Amino acid sequence: DQPEGELSETKAELKIKRCLEGVPQVFEWQLQKLDGSPLELEVSLTKLESAKEKNLILALWRDLTERNRMQRRVYNARVEAEERKKRHASS
Repeated sequence: DQPEGELSETKAELKIKRCLEGVPQVFEWQLQKLDGSPLELEVSLTKLESAKEKNLILALWRDLTERNRMQRRVYNARVEAEERKKRHASS
């Protein structure tokens, strides 16, 4: 399942369908490594035109795991700083 609660199979089918309709798709996808740790990807799907093949899709992905982890750390640090600031102001 994906973080938004969608079934992976359902989401994949929709993204592929939209891509084949000519609408490029860019989205985040979450997988689980063999060791159980998360793998967070940005996926880009683009329909390719070919005289021989009807349904070609170029799929590119990049690993966002570390970037997302750092963004969560920065967000949590900001929240903690705001909470400390509010506690200090009210004391």
